[in-house]
Amino acid sequence: TAAFTYDVLAPTATVSVPGLYLNPTQAMFVGTSTDAPAGLSSVQLALSSGAGLGNWLTSPGHVFTNATPVFFATSTYVIANPDNWTWTYPVALTDGQNYLLRVQSTDKAVNVRTQDFSFLYDATPAVASVTLPLNGGFVNGNPVISGGSFDTVGPGGFASGVSTVAVSIMNTVNGKCYAWGAVNIVAAGAACPNFIPATGGAPAAWAFAPTPNPFVTGVNYVVLAQGADNAGNVQSVYSAPVSSINFTYDTGVPSLGFTMPTTVGLEMNLATLSGTAADSIPTDLAMVQVRVQDLDDLNFYADPGSALAFDGVAAESAWFNAT
Repeated sequence: TAAFTYDVLAPTATVSVPGLYLNPTQAMFVGTSTDAPAGLSSVQLALSSGAGLGNWLTSPGHVFTNATPVFFATSTYVIANPDNWTWTYPVALTDGQNYLLRVQSTDKAVNVRTQDFSFLYDATPAVASVTLPLNGGFVNGNPVISGGSFDTVGPGGFASGVSTVAVSIMNTVNGKCYAWGAVNIVAAGAACPNFIPATGGAPAAWAFAPTPNPFVTGVNYVVLAQGADNAGNVQSVYSAPVSSINFTYDTGVPSLGFTMPTTVGLEMNLATLSGTAADSIPTDLAMVQVRVQDLDDLNFYADPGSALAFDGVAAESAWFNAT
């Protein structure tokens, strides 16, 4: 007499790495396989750079030239429920190339199932850029930091696309970085860099508004923008003025004084108006404007566009740029 189990059900495999994408930190494929009642006999894998229509990885040689699948054994296999396996792929993949992983599972009753898993290999991180504030500029109020991002297409012709953007803001006086919700970066700063997700807008046009306003007048800040793509590549190089900018926060009001006319208020010859201007941050003084009002003639202003005629020009259009 002999006892046996009749099994016509083929095994099933799942793949956790890769998903839709694979990046250089993922040096092996990871998956599981299940079968009942017979149990697994083997799991083998083949890799194609031609969507499974050819260009299969060869052995030996490890080039994508074979017309039909060449199956490799798993690197590790652990019997469990389900069984766990890995395969360290023996070839350098091409950035931006689509691949097809074929998993062939065979059980002890010689039932075979073949499953295909497509993925994009992306080795190039996304890049985030800062548009505002301007690099080297000055801001006041409660500034909104904004910018864009892009993901460079690899030699294979594709990219996974930008997933998220994060921002780090450093106080250059003490070297601390902004922590979300901190009143200011001096008293409650974090170690740098401290990247915080930019949740305003979309990765292609993002915005970040620290709340409450953490900036201190007269202090210079460095902003880093960090992009991450859908494959899990995270930006680590921040070139200025694309992904790294600096700005100075300034809420001080400039002071002005006249040297001509004098404070006496009576002048016979006034061919030139002159004076002084100062700001707590000298490099932040952008311009000085002057307007002249005739207090005896309906309060008219001198018109910069009409040879200084007092012709009823609107007050906000009567400013002259001092030189």
